[in-house]
Amino acid sequence: KIVKSVIVGKDVDGQKLERADRVSTYMSWQVTKDMKNWEEDMDKLLIMLPIVGTVFKKTYWDTAEEKVRSCLVPTKNLVVDNWTTSLEEAERISEIIPMTARIFKERVNKKLFLDVDLGQPTMPTMDNKKSTGKIDETVPYTFVEQHCFLDLDEDDYAEPYIVTFHRESGKVVRIIPRFRIDDVETDGKTVVSIEPCHYYTKFSFVPNPDGSFYSVGFGRLLGP
Repeated sequence: KIVKSVIVGKDVDGQKLERADRVSTYMSWQVTKDMKNWEEDMDKLLIMLPIVGTVFKKTYWDTAEEKVRSCLVPTKNLVVDNWTTSLEEAERISEIIPMTARIFKERVNKKLFLDVDLGQPTMPTMDNKKSTGKIDETVPYTFVEQHCFLDLDEDDYAEPYIVTFHRESGKVVRIIPRFRIDDVETDGKTVVSIEPCHYYTKFSFVPNPDGSFYSVGFGRLLGP
């Protein structure tokens, strides 16, 4: 059993223990059988972590596949304020997501994305040098999924949302709330606060001595 459940409080009749065992068994099946590449991604994470210092996992409900996913996110693809104290305290988290025209069309067909004209994709750059490869249907678009706070209802309070947009054109293809109704606290009339849902988990190797967000790995320490 990979997933362990912890019982809080008294368990006189043993019902909490039975429920904890069921949750543990089901979630262990999820990560080993139902989630694609979970074990492989964890192997990659454990190898990358001592070298680069920081790696992320993204765990969320995938509306396209209609199942829970937990996938590896490389450090270069997740951008936050370098001086934030944690992912939970960050005002904005931006994940860079490459997506081919075929996958984008699937999202449009499933009514997950708006059908907008994105034009021709641009070739990805490597080491600040533009690729000279041929552009075809396999060249991905670059999207940014931004976990941020927006005051869309103009009540002078910014609520947590997820905004997905095309990086080159800036065209927005999707906006969804990043909270549940149970996460909203009110005083009976107005919204007092909203606890956002957190999708990302940070794995750190050596905390950065300067106090910044991204940790340090052997690759950076041995580089000089």
